[in-house]
Amino acid sequence: MAHRPLPFLAIVLAILAIGSSATAGVTLTYRMSKAESLKYNCGTTGNGVITAMGRTGPVQMEATFVYVMTCTGVDEAGNMTIVNQVRDLQAKASWDGQPLPVGLAIPQITTVISPNGTVLRTQVLRSSAGAPGGAQDPMAALGSGIAGTGLLDVGQFFGELRNPGFPKEPVVPGNRWKQSLQLKTQTGQPMVVGYETTLLDYATLNQRECARLQTKYEMPLDLGLTGASLFNLTGKQSGSQIAYFDYNAGRPIRFDGTSDTEMVMETPQLFGASGGRQIAVTMVMRSNTSVVLQP
Repeated sequence: MAHRPLPFLAIVLAILAIGSSATAGVTLTYRMSKAESLKYNCGTTGNGVITAMGRTGPVQMEATFVYVMTCTGVDEAGNMTIVNQVRDLQAKASWDGQPLPVGLAIPQITTVISPNGTVLRTQVLRSSAGAPGGAQDPMAALGSGIAGTGLLDVGQFFGELRNPGFPKEPVVPGNRWKQSLQLKTQTGQPMVVGYETTLLDYATLNQRECARLQTKYEMPLDLGLTGASLFNLTGKQSGSQIAYFDYNAGRPIRFDGTSDTEMVMETPQLFGASGGRQIAVTMVMRSNTSVVLQP
């Protein structure tokens, strides 16, 4: 039997369908107006194991805070100058049932961000106060090491990594793109974070139309800090988060993420090492974080 040709209309509709599926989608852009503030309720918990000072035990940590983004200006290209602050911080940690002093010194970060999320400039306003918690106390050093004091700007981490960057062209579910961020430690050492974002699908959250995004990242840890005490940190942190991005308003309204950290911290000045560095602390931890936009 001879094959019957497709009707002309069917061919036209098929071509139109192919063209529309290739071009359909949404353009994801960040938008804030001058003097506008966004406040996010943040919470994180972590559980793992630490080996230090001749013993191994479970470690737990938790923290809550409010993350505030305030737009102080928007230029003609739509680039936003945003002041990032952490407020109402409460943090605690314990190791093998013993409380650990936790000192977090989170600076104010001002960033200039393009509509697609590229960080164009960063300015860090640091406190002149010394390291909290007693720098020569081994337990305080453990708490500070877990929290990241002196090792990584937590405010910078939240301000730049939590919000994924976007392609300039429209995207559809299934699209995937890769980017990288260069963070700095408090001693100015560069840290490159590679991450990959996928548009999973569209969803409605709190009566808002959202793009549901999954971002996976990996951050190598190879840091040294010389101050009241010496820290040398090696390891890595990797994680994945799901974000709900309100593409009509141009802002994320919720993040839920999990991260895994493997870390070796050497602190010879605190633990009395002689003749070179000694491995003082090894830690493996899984953390869960939620970030929710306040109404």
